[in-house]
Amino acid sequence: MEDTQKYIFLDQDRAIKAFLEGNIDHLQWSEKTAVDDLASDIVENGFLDFLCQTFPDPRDQAKVSVPIKAILGSQIFCRVQDNHSISSGPYVLNDAFVLTKLGFNISVRSSGFNDLNIKDRETVFCGDVLRNLLKRYPGGQGPEILEKWFNKNCLEFVLKKYPEVRTFIIDTTDCEVLFENANYKNSGVVRHGDDEPLRRGYKVCLIRAVVENRGILVGFKMAPINDHDVIVAKKLLDEITLPEGSEIIWDRAFIDADLMTDLKLKKKIDTFLPAKKNMMVRQYAVAFAEQHPELWQPHPNRKEQFVMHLPDKEVY
Repeated sequence: MEDTQKYIFLDQDRAIKAFLEGNIDHLQWSEKTAVDDLASDIVENGFLDFLCQTFPDPRDQAKVSVPIKAILGSQIFCRVQDNHSISSGPYVLNDAFVLTKLGFNISVRSSGFNDLNIKDRETVFCGDVLRNLLKRYPGGQGPEILEKWFNKNCLEFVLKKYPEVRTFIIDTTDCEVLFENANYKNSGVVRHGDDEPLRRGYKVCLIRAVVENRGILVGFKMAPINDHDVIVAKKLLDEITLPEGSEIIWDRAFIDADLMTDLKLKKKIDTFLPAKKNMMVRQYAVAFAEQHPELWQPHPNRKEQFVMHLPDKEVY
């Protein structure tokens, strides 16, 4: 088969000369968007290469034609745009410099990575490439394998990149699916009140590392939607290894004496919960803040908001 590999390079003089001579294969406006900024960041900090190197690819590598970088990259950038169509993938990134860093071309290539297509190509690879990859995991264990891969490697990458990180936030969210479709594997059914309809779906527990006033997702655990938040959080914390001396911030849905004691005594991890309105510590904090307006400071990343740090001696 003829070698169809496309080599991408940045040569402004050559591009201008070709443009003046009318020797143009494809012309598209280059405009940097938020997705392009994200793509540039994960390429420059090595995160995308790290994912590709550690990804548990079940395919026979001797027969692979579509590189895992193209598959993972397209999935990440499309999801950021809340777009689930691979055919729209080539249009998600628009900045020529970012595409050059990735090794992608700004045009929609008709050749793709192989010649297995039956119809004319709209993208460099079709959705069946991703579906066939997932089918190759033994015993249908693809979701579990990928979950463990993400939880181990993403936390490892962040701790290597930011070794001082010790604060993490844990929260859960419900992901609903069509109730009438019972084919969603491992989904659950729940009703929160007598007057509420039954809902089918999953509960997702997320853990983020706090890095420079932003949160970076380093782990997740999926469970049936009817599982309690504490149960899902326990499973997630059993699967990932946070450094000793870490702090976990979560809401009051995670109050569990056994779990919090175990984290403190066995793993040296502190947990923090928001105070209720009727708690003395909160009432005193509000009163102190009202008496000391000079201590308010602008919020580091929220415009028109202010924060106040209460000295420990004032709280206790």
